Amino acid sequence: MIICLFVVPVRAVSAAGPKERITEQSFYDFERAKNWWGSIKTRDELDELKYEMRKPFGWWSPTRPKVEAYKNDPSYDDRKAFFDLITLIDLWKQIEVAGISSWVTPAGLIPGAEPTPWGVFSEVECERVSNLNIFPGSCLSIPAWADPLLIRKIEKTIKSVSRAE
Repeated sequence: MIICLFVVPVRAVSAAGPKERITEQSFYDFERAKNWWGSIKTRDELDELKYEMRKPFGWWSPTRPKVEAYKNDPSYDDRKAFFDLITLIDLWKQIEVAGISSWVTPAGLIPGAEPTPWGVFSEVECERVSNLNIFPGSCLSIPAWADPLLIRKIEKTIKSVSRAE
């Protein structure tokens, strides 16, 4: 019997830095990030904002040193805001991985584990998500920014496991 392996891409480098835990101090303007966290409701809204903020910079990737290189440039404030958005997205990605971590690893499905739909967290996953979430609320108060591809993979994995039983 073959079970579809589910691979979760884990990004090692964030705007905050390689494998750094994202905290309030990771942002130039934590209040702005907190506002986005609470006001951007869907992945489409998030992607649209990212696209609009990225437009002036092309494929420039914001890191703190790269942003600081523009300290005397009129684009400095916009670059700081873009950095904050990318850092927020990196935080979300960490939470996204933590939200499925009890049944899948980057190597695939954990043998014997029960995959669950996105947002249905085990106690362990809820604790992991809550520990990463630097904004007020529980593991259930995170934005609905899950990657549609990830959701389809989860659904496919759940179907594969249920057919295998």
